[in-house]
Amino acid sequence: MTAPSLPRRQAMRAAALAWQSGCAAMDRMTPPAAARACYVPDGPSLAELEAAIRADRVARALLHRAAA
Repeated sequence: MTAPSLPRRQAMRAAALAWQSGCAAMDRMTPPAAARACYVPDGPSLAELEAAIRADRVARALLHRAAA
């Protein structure tokens, strides 16, 4: 397998930065606000989204504590 080309590496870095920016924006929201931002009709309910967001935040906090 060859190394990724420069444009591919740039695209991957841009995608990673966009993902990081989106995660940071969601983390600045309260769980109910983040759930409302994620809601789409016919998808998970607001309560399900909020529960998933809370669980994700707890899991990430535990990972950060374990790594410290």
